[in-house]
Amino acid sequence: MFVDYHVHLDKLDWNIETINDLTNVAKSKGVDSIGVVVHTKILSGFEPLYSHVFKDGQNHKKLKFDKSIDEYLSLLEYAKKEGYPVLTGLEVCYAPEGEEFLKSKLGEYPYDFLIGSVHLIESRHFKTAVEFYGNTEMVGRMYYERVLKAARSGLFNIIGHIEIARREGIPSLDYYPELLDEICRELVKNNCAVEINTKWLTKRDYLVPDKTTLEYMFNAGVKVVFSSDAHHKGRIGYEKDKAISAIKAAGYESFSIVG
Repeated sequence: MFVDYHVHLDKLDWNIETINDLTNVAKSKGVDSIGVVVHTKILSGFEPLYSHVFKDGQNHKKLKFDKSIDEYLSLLEYAKKEGYPVLTGLEVCYAPEGEEFLKSKLGEYPYDFLIGSVHLIESRHFKTAVEFYGNTEMVGRMYYERVLKAARSGLFNIIGHIEIARREGIPSLDYYPELLDEICRELVKNNCAVEINTKWLTKRDYLVPDKTTLEYMFNAGVKVVFSSDAHHKGRIGYEKDKAISAIKAAGYESFSIVG
């Protein structure tokens, strides 16, 4: 069973025809099942998760909250009944400022899995944070400390694109060995996997996490799953052979199944 756990529905039409298209493409790419997700930043009802952003006066145009979570979950429930090989998930924009809200909110609906992803440093995007603090090493530590809190929260089945901040010149996680060790311990303790995200092969020509981080995670007993982070159907299963080669080089025999 090969699962792509990170296929976005955000910008697509929310209907069964779209699910049919996505699963047909997945089959043609050798992907047996897809984890369908949407970002919390588009869902009505998740506004309190970003209250610290609004308080700081940051203008993030992607915070729209114009989609219905009930509509999303109803579509996925119907698709499953019709026999489509889909799993229902969310990509949650984790912020420690909103953790108490998440503990309550995420329990309101049933999901097959939840991805916790850190997208902001306090209320700033990575690039803005680097410009504000003027120190990539410090911002990197701030980022990975938030990843650690996400892993420690116990809210998630998967931590999303764990080294995404590298795109702004921030070091890989293995640059901070004490944080890498703590994160791995919390991931194992909470039975939370890390995704091998192939999206960044299109933007920065690298996988996340990097080779050294992945090897450490293998030795620590951390689970890994495959994620294309596809925002359109053509990217489903993207470069999965490179991801397979990467995990095997690190010592893994296969990807895990979660949820």
